[in-house]
Amino acid sequence: AIAVSGSDLYVGGDFYDVNNGGAVLTAADKIAKWDGTDWSALSSNGAGNGSLNDAVYAIVVSGTDLYVGGDFEDVNNGGTVLNEADNIAKWDGTNWSALGSNGAGDGSLNFRVNAIAVSGTDLYVGGYFYNVNNGGAALNASNFTRWDGANWHAISPPFQGALNDTVYAIAINGTDVYVGGAFTNANGIASADYIAKWDGANWSALGSNGAGDGSINDWVRAIAVSGTDVYVGGEFEDVNNVGTVLNEADYVAKWDGTDWSALSSNGAGNGSLNNNVNAIAVSGSSVYVGGNFKDVNNGGTVLNEADYIAKWDGTNWSALGSDGAGGSSLSPYSEVNAIAVSGSDVYVGGYFEDVNNGGTVLNEADNIAKWDGTDWSALGSNGAGNGSLNDSVYAIAVSGSDVYVGGYFYNVNNGGTKLGAADYIAKWDGTDWSALGSNGAGDGSINDWVRAIAVSGSNVYVGGNFKDMNNGGTVLNEADNIAKWDGTDWSALGSNGAGDGSLNDWMRAIAVGPGALYAGGDFINVNNNGVVLPYADRVAAYGIDVSAPTVVSITRADANPTSALSANFTVTFSEDVTGVDQSDFTLTKTGNLSGFSVASVTPVDARTYTVAVTVGSG
Repeated sequence: AIAVSGSDLYVGGDFYDVNNGGAVLTAADKIAKWDGTDWSALSSNGAGNGSLNDAVYAIVVSGTDLYVGGDFEDVNNGGTVLNEADNIAKWDGTNWSALGSNGAGDGSLNFRVNAIAVSGTDLYVGGYFYNVNNGGAALNASNFTRWDGANWHAISPPFQGALNDTVYAIAINGTDVYVGGAFTNANGIASADYIAKWDGANWSALGSNGAGDGSINDWVRAIAVSGTDVYVGGEFEDVNNVGTVLNEADYVAKWDGTDWSALSSNGAGNGSLNNNVNAIAVSGSSVYVGGNFKDVNNGGTVLNEADYIAKWDGTNWSALGSDGAGGSSLSPYSEVNAIAVSGSDVYVGGYFEDVNNGGTVLNEADNIAKWDGTDWSALGSNGAGNGSLNDSVYAIAVSGSDVYVGGYFYNVNNGGTKLGAADYIAKWDGTDWSALGSNGAGDGSINDWVRAIAVSGSNVYVGGNFKDMNNGGTVLNEADNIAKWDGTDWSALGSNGAGDGSLNDWMRAIAVGPGALYAGGDFINVNNNGVVLPYADRVAAYGIDVSAPTVVSITRADANPTSALSANFTVTFSEDVTGVDQSDFTLTKTGNLSGFSVASVTPVDARTYTVAVTVGSG
């Protein structure tokens, strides 16, 4: 966190003992001031160390006062412990003080503060706290509250987002955005539990249990849309369709816009699947489902081969291959977390080793593999008989012949060549693995888990638990939990206006729709370039340009008429474009001209190209 007041710069974080030109300031822990020449501490604990005992996440200046929020407790003001100064405190230039108390000697806020904003004499505070205690009176104020200089207040009307818990899945169909996760009562709708729909203006539930609550009774982890059908997977059992309990609808179910239904049964009144669903992908009439389940039961017939992944064709369940001995291609204790379909190929990622393709063990097929409708195959190897990826996969996205993979792996091994920069995300082009950028020192640009990937045109959007992405040696402090790769460089999506990212916690789901990218996860109070969005909790939209480029002008570069065998034209697009070739242009003729064609396309700059045309004869 950073804040500026005149010529002074206040910096907060998780550091300690700032070194000022060789002089160690042992009292400069978690927060310090730079006056343009020197660093200094803001008081001490009276014993040589800092006043704050844990991280600072937010700083704001109001007049001569500095308000600081974070994870700290019991601020020590020069030897005097302020038990009431928990997670937030005020520095007046000389002393620390608390903002109220719980009336029993502790602080009003019971957990982390992530954001602070000032409006007049009011201080607005956001974080992970709940039931703010104002001098002994518990307030119905969770995650967001107001301090008026003397008392804490709940915001009225309630100033919070539509979702009260984590989002794990997002799917888009036209203008409708389907969101699934651990939340209940989305936007105050009692029946919008664990899944809800946003139509661009309003939230709505997908059915109900006929008694005022939701049809689904536990977490949703996966959503896929096909036409008017919405396939939902997760940890739920016995979906309730307006009072009718569907005992067969366990872990996966279909919503057709009006009603819920099961995908077959075990022939004895319960569901075909016996454990969680983590991933769903649809291709035509085929629905691919992955998770923690084993031995899918297709209407009373146990499919021992269908462990962790299976296909639903609208009528029956089937396995994707086998081990050639009546068992599954995926080994015991596996887990499928991600599925992506491209044509007849199904890419499957998760936590597994040595896929068994009909009796042939594929030692190279670790954590990711491809099913082509008949056989399993590995995506490369480590050159020594094992897989290229050394840990779990959580996200897969396909763009043309490129497969983008994210997870918890690092140092992808491409046929014996260790890619030190391929940490947490990598690209498979059908032949080789490659990294997406680097930190300029041989390691990856991303420093922690990737949980979601979406592709739009030439841009790859990545979400997870990382912070401060490193783009070839340049640290992007704003690239926290979400970032964009354009094929050459990484960039942040906005910032908090103070040098850090807009999202303050995990991002677990991404989907791209018309003009917007939708992000879901654990974050709250998205900070849009310095403006805190208190309603943007766990799901938020980011505006992007998804419109196709247009041709601005076509200018003949050669003489007209000409006796040359070819003529050059300069074509200018409305924006930067990539991948332009002969197939992007159509020639029209007048008279009896024949034998003409586009011979070559040569870039002049990012949006201007020279197109050479053979003129033919006639």
